[in-house]
Parts: sequence; structure tokens; C-alpha cells
Amino acid sequence: MSRPQSVKGPFKRYPFASICVAIFVVLLVGLFFRNGTLSEAKAALAEKESAGERSEKNVRNGAGLGKQLEILQSSMAKLEAKLIRVGDVGPNQQYFYELETAAGVKLSVLRTLGAVKTKRKGAVYQPVGYNVVVEGRFPQVLDFLHGLERGGRNYRFVDLKLNRIGQEQPTGEKGASVVLTLNLELLASS
Repeated sequence: MSRPQSVKGPFKRYPFASICVAIFVVLLVGLFFRNGTLSEAKAALAEKESAGERSEKNVRNGAGLGKQLEILQSSMAKLEAKLIRVGDVGPNQQYFYELETAAGVKLSVLRTLGAVKTKRKGAVYQPVGYNVVVEGRFPQVLDFLHGLERGGRNYRFVDLKLNRIGQEQPTGEKGASVVLTLNLELLASS
């Protein structure tokens, strides 16, 4: 009868090969775990590199940030100074009367249309509509428009219409009489 071989038999019989197989299995397990941690380490390295590049860009771009903030604050102060208030009817209309006096035209209609109903979400400023009819000679009406353009308020034309009335006078006065109808919006604080 044959005797059953024990497990110790191949290890005793081939000790060098058995040690090599054991070392191979240990190295294979080590390599498996190392590759798993290596990909995690590479991902962490890439994340830290991108964070470092963002920080470097922020430092580079933040060099003149104080000066830019001062410029922005002064620009905002200038904008705030040009805003009107919706409820201040007298000072708002006085702006147009001053333009009338400076240009030498006649304001035949000056009507406040009120705040525009379609206000955008999150808008800090709102427009206030005005209907203005100006009469005068063509150069005077142009002076009125130039005064409006260079004036102390921010505006937007909705529409404008220019009509000539009468004929040019042969007395030597420049420009025919015209009527300018303006629908415009002035920027107001909310």
C-alpha cells in the first residue's frame, strides 16, 4: 500500500522552488496593493498641482487688486451720483428745465411716465420713463440733445421723432423750426 503524501512532502522535497513560489506570491500581493495606492496617490498629486496652479494665478492676478478696487469704488460713486430717485418729481423735472434754459428751446410737454413695470430679477437699478416734447430751431434742439448726452444723468432713448414745422426764415436765422418728441428712460435707484 502506498502511503498518502502529506502537504509537507513537496515543500520538503523542493525547498528552493517552494521558497521562490512563496516569495512570488508575497511580491504579487504587494504589487497589487501598491498599484491601488499608486493610482490614488497620482490622483491626489494631480489635485494638489491644480490647486497650486490656481493659487499661483490668484497671487499673480491679485497684485493690483487694491488699485482696481479703488477705481471700481470711484466709478460706482460716480454712477450713484447720476441716479435719480423715483419719488423726487421736482428735482427730476428740474434737470430737463435746466437743459431747456441752456439750449434755448421750449419744453412744450414734460411728462413723467413713472417706473417701468417690467423690472428684471435682481436688478439694482430701475428705469423711469419720460415723455419730452422740445420746440426750437434745429441747432437749439441739437444743443438740447448734446446737453442731455453730456448731462449728469444716465438715460436711454426708447424712441425719438423729429418734425419740421414751417419753412426756414429768409431773415438770416440759421435752421428751421423743429419739434423733437422724445421717449426716454432715466436710470433710478431701486
